Amino acid sequence: MNITTLLATVAAMSLPITPAFAQVLYTSGHVDIGLAEEDGVELHIHDEDNDLEFAPDEAAFFIDPVLARVTRPTDNTNLAFTGVQPGADFWLFPAIENPNLPFVGVGAEEAAPDTFSSWNPGDSRLTAGSFPYLRLTLDAVNGPDGGQFAIYEFNQFGDAVVWMSTFASPTAGNHLYVTEGDHRHFNYSFSSLGTYQVTFTVSGYVGGTDPANFVSDTATYTFTSVPEPSTYGVIAAAALFVFVAVRHGRRSAARAKSPSSPESVGADFCGRSKTALPDRSRRRPRLPTKRAAA
Repeated sequence: MNITTLLATVAAMSLPITPAFAQVLYTSGHVDIGLAEEDGVELHIHDEDNDLEFAPDEAAFFIDPVLARVTRPTDNTNLAFTGVQPGADFWLFPAIENPNLPFVGVGAEEAAPDTFSSWNPGDSRLTAGSFPYLRLTLDAVNGPDGGQFAIYEFNQFGDAVVWMSTFASPTAGNHLYVTEGDHRHFNYSFSSLGTYQVTFTVSGYVGGTDPANFVSDTATYTFTSVPEPSTYGVIAAAALFVFVAVRHGRRSAARAKSPSSPESVGADFCGRSKTALPDRSRRRPRLPTKRAAA
């Protein structure tokens, strides 16, 4: 992880603090939006590289103005939902790992088998059927003036599967899904530089699908292009590091490890085939996504 050094201990764990938000600021590395089994369900941030966890307001993801910048191809119609005109620049956390950027996943590995009940969301982007889904819903985005946020991926035909978009909400709604024990990666796009406060709700069912068994949690995550922090706030960095390590250490230590497996073929941010770097995540079988008709 290439992150600002604040203390020898903190630097060794690649965990700097940005005074602007009093948060750990991730400029690279594998970090997940975590969906945990905790009094029903809980949102958090999981640092996969260092096996640490944070509350959503204790860390932020850095949008590098240079390294995260991409250009929408002029001949590509796949990306209209980003709110970016053909030929214009936007900023991206890709679904295929780039060692210079945050590799942001959505993970539910912590859920023990048979914790969440199977249900059918009736979402046209999914394969029909009931599975132990956890649904992540986009509630609100507070960002720069005119800034648009989206989460998407591509199917095997190179067609965009849009899960969330503030510019053009998907017909099926601003939701994405992971199954119990699953781990997935998506493209996250930002049409302008600035700070995006993105509020999500995770929901599912425990002990049956009656309304009384519905569980949910809501939290706000920060994605920002504010310049990297200076060394101010060193004391706060050390204090937060120790606090988080103690607070989350027991859960991290107890988490079962499973072998990783590389994903050999993927697509770049506009749907072109591309060989993927090995994913260091504890990957589970992918969520069944509906295939487009041939």
